[in-house]
Amino acid sequence: MEVDGVLMFTYLDHELGAIRVSIHLDSAPDRLVRTDGTVPLRVKVEDTVVLDDSSEEGAPQPPLLDELLNAADEEQRVAIRAAGLAAGVLWHCPACRWDNPGAATCCEGPGPCREPKPAAEQTSA
Repeated sequence: MEVDGVLMFTYLDHELGAIRVSIHLDSAPDRLVRTDGTVPLRVKVEDTVVLDDSSEEGAPQPPLLDELLNAADEEQRVAIRAAGLAAGVLWHCPACRWDNPGAATCCEGPGPCREPKPAAEQTSA
């Protein structure tokens, strides 16, 4: 599909078990491209916005939760994850015990679920 000089391809990736979208900006209007070379993008799945960097503030910023987790020590990460789970920003996969973004409809990673995390008692041994 082409819209205003932007080519978009959508297909089902059976290996990933996901819908893939490929966007080509070869003839995109200059007004779309930011000075840093990025393009504002907003993605909705049904009625849920799953990605939005279309603000006028410039280049996309990493999600705040990722920034907090990356800057935290292990004790802080535990507290941040607990707060994220309580607030619904994260959810805990019952099968593999990985934490996933609240907007994710299934456990992220290849296939239906990631490899199970080792139990806490196994990692401390």
